[in-house]
Amino acid sequence: MLLSVVLGGFLYYAAPYLLWALVVSVADFSGPVSHAGFIAASIALVALTFVSFLPGDPSGLPIQWLIYWPFAILLQALGVGAAAVYVRWRFKVGA
Repeated sequence: MLLSVVLGGFLYYAAPYLLWALVVSVADFSGPVSHAGFIAASIALVALTFVSFLPGDPSGLPIQWLIYWPFAILLQALGVGAAAVYVRWRFKVGA
């Protein structure tokens, strides 16, 4: 049972990283754009760590399990989009 809980928790929290690694391996992104997805997933994980220090939900349902994936996906989309715009702008201005 311990193995299933530990492995399940690992896969749950590692899923945004693993999916982004799959996307990066298939697509041809620049370095800053590909790193932005990993940084965004890390920011989502750190933010939810801080949420766990707040008073618990009286129903016993962990809020972090409900919002981690959508929050990570949102931050990844925003971070990757901002990094792509920055890279494109940097090369356009520098040229």
